[in-house]
Amino acid sequence: MAENEELASFLERLHALFDGLEELVDVVDPQTYEILFANDKLKELFRREIVGEKCYVVFYGRDSPCPHCTNKYIFGENLGKIHVWEYYYEKYGRWYKCIDKAIKWSGNKYVKLEMAVDITKYKKMERALVEGERRYHTIVDAAPDVIYTVSSDGKIISLNSAFEKITGWKREEWIGKPFVEIIHPDDVAKAVESFQKTLAGKPEPIELKVRAKSGEYLVGEFISVPLIENGKIVGEFGIARDVTSRRKYEDELQRISTTLQALIQAIPDLVYLKDVDRRYIVVNNAFERFTGLKGEEIAGKQDENILPFDLAEQCRKSDEITLRNGVPVRVEEYTVNEQGEKRYFDTIKVPIFDRSGKIAGLIGVSRDITERKLIEEKLREQEELYRSIVENSHDGIAIIDENFKIAYANNVLAEILGYSKDEIVGQDFRIFLAKESRALFATEEMLRQAKRHEKQRVFSATYELKIGRKDGEERTVEVKATTIWDANGRMRTIAQVLDVTQRRKLEEERRLFEKRLSELNSYAQKINKAKSLREICRLTLDAMEKILGFEYASFFIAEGDVLRLLGQRGYSKVLSLKLPINGDKGITVRAARTGETVYVPDVRKNGAYVLGGRKILSELAAPMKVGKKVLGVLNVESSKLAAFSENDKKLLEILASHAATAISNIKRQENLELLSKNLGRLIKVLQIEDMKKRLRAIVKTLQKFGWRKVTISVRDENFERKSIISVGFTRKEIRDIIHVPVPAAFWKELFTPKFEDCKIGEFYYLSWNDPKFSRELAWKFQDAVKTVISHHPSGLLAAPIRTPEGKTVGIITLDAPEARTTPIRESLTLVELFLPYVALTIENSTLIENLSRAKEELRRYADQLEQKVEERTRELMEMNDKLLKAQRMAAIGELAGMIGHDLRNPLTSIAGAAYYLKRRLSQLGDERIMEMLDLIEKNIAYSNKIINDLLDYSREVKLDITETNPENIVDEALAAVQIPSNIKVVKLVDKKPKMRADFEKLKRVFVNLIRNAVEAMPKGGTLTIKSMKKGDNVMFTVSDTGIGMTEEVMKKLWTPLFTTKAKGMGLGLAICKRFVEAHGGTITVESAPEKGATFTVTLPIEPKIEEEGGEKIWVKTLESSLLTTTKT
Repeated sequence: MAENEELASFLERLHALFDGLEELVDVVDPQTYEILFANDKLKELFRREIVGEKCYVVFYGRDSPCPHCTNKYIFGENLGKIHVWEYYYEKYGRWYKCIDKAIKWSGNKYVKLEMAVDITKYKKMERALVEGERRYHTIVDAAPDVIYTVSSDGKIISLNSAFEKITGWKREEWIGKPFVEIIHPDDVAKAVESFQKTLAGKPEPIELKVRAKSGEYLVGEFISVPLIENGKIVGEFGIARDVTSRRKYEDELQRISTTLQALIQAIPDLVYLKDVDRRYIVVNNAFERFTGLKGEEIAGKQDENILPFDLAEQCRKSDEITLRNGVPVRVEEYTVNEQGEKRYFDTIKVPIFDRSGKIAGLIGVSRDITERKLIEEKLREQEELYRSIVENSHDGIAIIDENFKIAYANNVLAEILGYSKDEIVGQDFRIFLAKESRALFATEEMLRQAKRHEKQRVFSATYELKIGRKDGEERTVEVKATTIWDANGRMRTIAQVLDVTQRRKLEEERRLFEKRLSELNSYAQKINKAKSLREICRLTLDAMEKILGFEYASFFIAEGDVLRLLGQRGYSKVLSLKLPINGDKGITVRAARTGETVYVPDVRKNGAYVLGGRKILSELAAPMKVGKKVLGVLNVESSKLAAFSENDKKLLEILASHAATAISNIKRQENLELLSKNLGRLIKVLQIEDMKKRLRAIVKTLQKFGWRKVTISVRDENFERKSIISVGFTRKEIRDIIHVPVPAAFWKELFTPKFEDCKIGEFYYLSWNDPKFSRELAWKFQDAVKTVISHHPSGLLAAPIRTPEGKTVGIITLDAPEARTTPIRESLTLVELFLPYVALTIENSTLIENLSRAKEELRRYADQLEQKVEERTRELMEMNDKLLKAQRMAAIGELAGMIGHDLRNPLTSIAGAAYYLKRRLSQLGDERIMEMLDLIEKNIAYSNKIINDLLDYSREVKLDITETNPENIVDEALAAVQIPSNIKVVKLVDKKPKMRADFEKLKRVFVNLIRNAVEAMPKGGTLTIKSMKKGDNVMFTVSDTGIGMTEEVMKKLWTPLFTTKAKGMGLGLAICKRFVEAHGGTITVESAPEKGATFTVTLPIEPKIEEEGGEKIWVKTLESSLLTTTKT
């Protein structure tokens, strides 16, 4: 069993060893001739399993062992030897070389291992060799190359006939001679060395120079082998090919190849060679740089292995087209790099053919054209842009050739000339010029000019010409002509044509407008000196007629609800017109009602036109207004349609503005005189001692102020009437007032917050057309309302009379002599001044009456009463002082308003004149003049600041409440002041707490305090600003280490118009105090000479606003109250 396993294992190893061989292998038992093993190749030959059969039967078809059996050569005494023999197998017609050897088999016996190698091919070669040897001599002699043999001692044995043809020598001349004698001396050593190597069995090809009979040396390519006889090397057999011509060609080719290789490597384009499978064979340096790989890394790979996917796919497609069609291909390829930038390549691929004409590969060149593409794209965009610019240019554009004919014209030029483009192109440009302009372009003169400028290659000139349109209209054009010469000397002129007809017309109108504007400035100076309304009217009509040149001119003045014609020019008859402002007739009425300039180019189409003169076709009306108040209207008319331009409108508006200012000044002067007169009356009234007489005098004085009906009723704490004093009523009306009194509930209802929106100052105005009247009062108090309406047909104007403590002691009602839509605030100012004194008079009168009724009782309290009277008297005196101060401040307010208008008007004219002069004189380059004009502008700005300060102090101070914090306010103020370098700023201000205040006004307060502190430290010092929360307030301190102040200065510090500086009005700190107190805060100062000063500003975090939902608060003007109050 073990023996069988061993045999199986041995057979398995034999199969593993020999089954894959091409040789035939078998194992035969020498005693039984049984085949023990056969490899697959042997079985394949016999096409069956032969193991177990007799060898002589299978191989030779015999019945007994073969006579030539080789057992005797490998067994017995020859055991271990190998026997090699040849055998021709007739059955298959093949020769085999057999190798036999005894090997050890299972059971320690020896068997025969046979291996047969098929040598049929070699046998055929042997036969061919014999045949070849026969043909050798024939071939050698006919060979084109030199065939030779040399003996081992270096002597030439044989030469073929090619030797004679190539060298010119006869063979007999060299046979038997040493070969080195025919070799070039420089190559002898190399030839000997090669000869020795051949004799040593190591032949190498060599190239030697051989001497021809002519003396010329030929280049020969020698290939030699050892010459063997009887197994010994006895010499050299060789072939020498004349490569003289080829070597010259190869040298040249090598030079060209080297140059070409260097050129390819130096080419910045990507150059590469691929085989038919699209594998890279050769790439240049540029390709290596592009891929980031070395040539050896690229060789043998396809595009998919080294290029980005998108580019590889494009390369594959173009490669396939080239290799499939065998024609050159030019494509544009692209790729996107890691930065997202697109790169473009212009690629040319050419097929490579082998000698048989088959495609062997391709060579490609790819040029990076990214920049060119970008340039092409930019050029395309520029071309489109330039084409668009030319086609859509506002200028006409023409190209004129050397024959002065128009080669190109754009649409704008066609529109300017009035011809189509087809009618223009090809025509001599001069036929489109007017006669006087055509004379400038004589042919001879243009040719001379072209000759003068030809060397410059470019020549430009500008002309202003007259052209004749197709419709016969003559227009003015500005032509910018640029003439250029190309490399061939051909001349082209590019002409830009701009129609300036309208511009020239506008320039003339502008010149006339500036002249009129200058003359209007002179008019403004005259009208400011006018003493009456009539004089203003005359001067204005003169300006409208002579300066502005209007055909028909009218001057209307507003009187109540009516426009009255005050003067006119140009009309054939004197007109007398009064037009209701609320009516629907009159262009001037519309201007007065809207406060806007009205222009009607064709009055025939406007139903509001009021006939003034015959054949009037157009009208222009400009309101004369101050702020929003219309004082009158300037009106001009023309017998032409659409006669007035935008400049006419502007000039008339300027004239109306000057006239309005002059009228306002005249009326203001009249109002000041009336105010002075009324104040005198008030002082006289206050001197009356009897209380009832004083009340009656007050009522009569108010009537003289212009109020037709006045009543003052004394009321108790329940609004019940105790007594009444009236003026201006009929007897019947007085009886009605006495017997049908207005109930107290009516007045209580009226003076509630419900009617707050009806208030004008301290008064309540109730229009009978107001829905609120019908809704809230009429149905409740029907009888009383009838009486009130009959006494006050234009509406009820009433105010409660209150003591300083807020106690209502009476009611005053007024009725204007003329019906007005709504009473104006200014008309009630003087009446409001009386109210505190009326309240005191009534209260004192009540006290005296009570004193009489309780004389005995009051006697016990005589001292207290006397003291009370003294207190009231003192209050009255204080109130009297405040009244006088209010009168002065009211006068200052009126004066400030008048000064603001009077000064701003000439300042506006001066500023306009300075601007005009600066623009006109700037071209002269006179620096002194420009310095003077800058000085004028600087002082105009300073004067305007003084006016603003004066107006800020005199007018109502409105606060715009927003949320802010202390740091924001102080930072903004510091940023607005230029702090010298010698002043150190210490800022200890927190962001908290948040506070509500008018940011801009508080910023102005701190700018003023910081600027004052800086000016107090001319030699330097420290500016310290602090803030801290104190209860519901924020306290700021601004301290300096400057020159300080005396007690006397500090007492007057808050007084308006008080200043210690050489420059300024002295309103800064007064305005600061008003702004701070408007917030419900305080401002104080501590100082001593040479000790610096500290200003303390205390502000509430949340200002207290009495009214609900209020956001806007303001301080009442000084002329209306001596107290600082807040309102929404």
